[in-house]
Amino acid sequence: DKSDQYYRKIIFEINTNQKNIKDVAKEYNTTETNILALLGKKQSRIDSINIVKIDSIITLHNYPGESLVGFPENLTAWGIIQHSNKIDKYLDILKTASENNEIPFRYYAMSLDRVLVHENKHQVYGTQGMSIKIMNEETGKIEDFNFIWPIENPEKVNQLRKKAGFTTSIKKNAKLIGIKYKEHPLDEILNLIEKQKKLLVIEKLSY
Repeated sequence: DKSDQYYRKIIFEINTNQKNIKDVAKEYNTTETNILALLGKKQSRIDSINIVKIDSIITLHNYPGESLVGFPENLTAWGIIQHSNKIDKYLDILKTASENNEIPFRYYAMSLDRVLVHENKHQVYGTQGMSIKIMNEETGKIEDFNFIWPIENPEKVNQLRKKAGFTTSIKKNAKLIGIKYKEHPLDEILNLIEKQKKLLVIEKLSY
């Protein structure tokens, strides 16, 4: 489903400097400061509609995997689930689909990682990155901090990734999504997220 990726693709291209943020903001008649939030809201509306459709299909047919819809259509439902706020509801269904070769195991692995991140736990395969706001103590300015969410077993993560079907190392995968890989303790990241909440409140009060 192209709608699942429409605005995500634009956001990714902005973040990786493939699109000029000034040009995109002009196209959507907004400011550079607001464009990412605007695109995110537009994508969220589409996601809400898509997940209702997928829920109906799964209720009738279980997961619409390769034996039912073929490849690559068997990944459509996964993509919509992965970007929904109900991913934990479908995690067991995705696991069963991977065990029955309806989807490749690595897709279930990405969903598992995302659920673990949502639960503020270590991820297993290192598939999930994040961007948060932090205060630069030297300049006093608020900046974006991009990182790979902490991994349960960083020493063996590349072995686990290979076994799961991933073809890139954790460092190469991070680079592909525009992040320089570095290990971060989970408590450090959770502390930064708490600080971000305060920063966002300050930003809102300053308008």
